[in-house]
Amino acid sequence: MSVSPELMYAILSMDAYNRGYGEGIEELGGLGSHIGNATIITDSETTPQTNGEAQAAGFYAVE
Repeated sequence: MSVSPELMYAILSMDAYNRGYGEGIEELGGLGSHIGNATIITDSETTPQTNGEAQAAGFYAVE
């Protein structure tokens, strides 16, 4: 079964929303985890360049 790109983006958006600071769903996996063909390679929580600014602003992202 093929998943449309729009559906995959929606799934990835919901997944990102439930990760990070005070995640809504525990045990989703961290860096290197897979969602379909997508792989989490970095996030704003573990990126040293953010220096905590992302969390202070209430921002969280995954790539």
